[in-house]
Amino acid sequence: MQYELKAIFRSKVTLICMFICIILGMQTFIQMEVDYQTSQVDKASNMLRYEQNVAFYQEQIELNESQWDYYLNSVYRTKAQQAVFFAEHEYLKWLRNAWQECYDYIENYGYDRQEVWKLEARIAIISGLCDMSTLSYEKEGYFPATVVFAEELERNRESLRLDELTFSLDAFSNSPFMTDEDRKYSVTEYLSRKNYVEMWLDAWECPEHLNGNIASPYTFWARFFSFYDYQGIIIGSIVIMFSAFYMTECKKSGSRQLLELAPYSDIQKAGYYYKAILVAILCILCCAVGIPTLLAGVFHGFGGLGTIMWVDYENFNGWIPYEHGEGFSTVFLGKVYYDYIENGKTLPLILQEKAKITLGQFLLPASILGTIKLLCYTLLGFTIGYLGRKQGRTLLVAVLVTGGYIISQYTDVGMKWNPLAVKNAWDVTSGGTNVTWLNAVVIVLVGIGILLGVHVFLGRKKDYC
Repeated sequence: MQYELKAIFRSKVTLICMFICIILGMQTFIQMEVDYQTSQVDKASNMLRYEQNVAFYQEQIELNESQWDYYLNSVYRTKAQQAVFFAEHEYLKWLRNAWQECYDYIENYGYDRQEVWKLEARIAIISGLCDMSTLSYEKEGYFPATVVFAEELERNRESLRLDELTFSLDAFSNSPFMTDEDRKYSVTEYLSRKNYVEMWLDAWECPEHLNGNIASPYTFWARFFSFYDYQGIIIGSIVIMFSAFYMTECKKSGSRQLLELAPYSDIQKAGYYYKAILVAILCILCCAVGIPTLLAGVFHGFGGLGTIMWVDYENFNGWIPYEHGEGFSTVFLGKVYYDYIENGKTLPLILQEKAKITLGQFLLPASILGTIKLLCYTLLGFTIGYLGRKQGRTLLVAVLVTGGYIISQYTDVGMKWNPLAVKNAWDVTSGGTNVTWLNAVVIVLVGIGILLGVHVFLGRKKDYC
């Protein structure tokens, strides 16, 4: 096989494919580094944002105070209503002061990204807790935030500075301004805020979590395989076309005819070429992914395998994926869709329950799916080139199949049993694609089995000499 590999790497097509893949990888790496450096020094835009937030909440506070007597005498008449009003007013003052604290920190101490992140994360957590408590519905088991996250809040009471709050988080629960009917309709939003708070608490307790603006090897993988969809599709197209094209070149150069004279079985002859092509493709992908991964690791380290990944647990091992729209948020290194669709209704971010696994645990099933997809697409292109009789027709079929693959990748509906429609392994593993992880693994394996059957059946009837 070493002689075949030498011939493969002498091919101009191999060099072109390698060049394209390396460009894709380095483009992603450079953009990741640019975003990382920008996030480190983005002082002016953050100060402007903080200043705008302070001005907004100050305006709300002044509006309340200018109509204070009217509110207490005409709008909030009961003690329960007034208690919520007082808490909301103190909450507005706290938000104003919290954003002012962010502004003052940068102005006095400079832009320390980690410290600024902590200040913003604290605001996100406490705001989420207040929203969640407001939407609670205890009759149906949707308890206030202080009950749901009692353990986490007690554990982080000092670091979150909860004792400094001038209002009670419990004051927002059982709001007299919401009826039971209102709470029923707010259950989905309650679940959304619950997951939102949980994710921020995870980040608070593990500040080394990786995200899209941190230049780690794993962030590079998330960007390359998930955040930029077109790159994975280009790689898949190259795998199919390269396998088919090289086999037609072998027939054109006469090496195929020479191998047919060797005293080997049809399977051994086909395996000889397939293994060589597979090794060549792995080398190409190692250049595309391996070089940026190594650079990111050298510059920023290889830590972060403990990063939390949120996966669609219920459908991970099932057959029915959930539907969603195009909008998504990036949570650490995964996607969480906020246009979740249920019974024709669009619902808020992260409605359903998600499971938390570490990045290390996540990479195992993702790599399994990615590997069998690579085997399938390599085998598909190889089978087209190996069984094709005429070069022109073979390449035409390869182009048409590649076109079908590209169309399938951009089609979300009605493609559950099409192995070419399986999205990138990163997104399928986290959930939210057109197939579940189990569905994807099974259908791609079935595709490999069908290709092997077609190859064996037609190969016996083919005369290459």
